[in-house]
Amino acid sequence: MDCRGCDKRQPRLVPGLWTTRRLWMGCRTQWRAGLGPLGLDYNAVQVAAGWLGIRIDERIFGHLMWLEHWTLEASRREQETEQRKARMR
Repeated sequence: MDCRGCDKRQPRLVPGLWTTRRLWMGCRTQWRAGLGPLGLDYNAVQVAAGWLGIRIDERIFGHLMWLEHWTLEASRREQETEQRKARMR
């Protein structure tokens, strides 16, 4: 399925970001949560980085923050859509 216009489409990962991708995949379940995701648990991210042999430098940290932001925005949009649907019932 072509998902270029999908709301849930993941951002395109350029080849220079493979280390960030490995770390993201290694810690993608490590979120602080309340009624929804609040942000990454950076203590757990640091542990995952150590297990993967990745040193988090300023560049990788910036990439993680961007991915975190993108994920939180997608979650927020999804919650808003669900709330609109619930109001219409």
